[in-house]
Amino acid sequence: MGTRRYASRACHQMKEQGREDDVESWCYMVLDIFDEKCIPWRELKENDETFRMKDDLMHSRDDLFTDGDLKPETEDKIFMIFFLIS
Repeated sequence: MGTRRYASRACHQMKEQGREDDVESWCYMVLDIFDEKCIPWRELKENDETFRMKDDLMHSRDDLFTDGDLKPETEDKIFMIFFLIS
């Protein structure tokens, strides 16, 4: 599977992956580089729980960044790239 922290949701589900999965993984890496507190699943060991948190992120990002220092406009730009490409 690779690195659980950055794996796309399709990877967690053992589905075939495409370019959008690469971009999704890239989004997770960028968030982690700018502010490690932005990745709430960072220390999780459970694959199912990590997938659930990532899926929640992609469907409702309203409270994702409450622990981190990343500015809301920055996080929106990062995810806008993902949504436009996928």
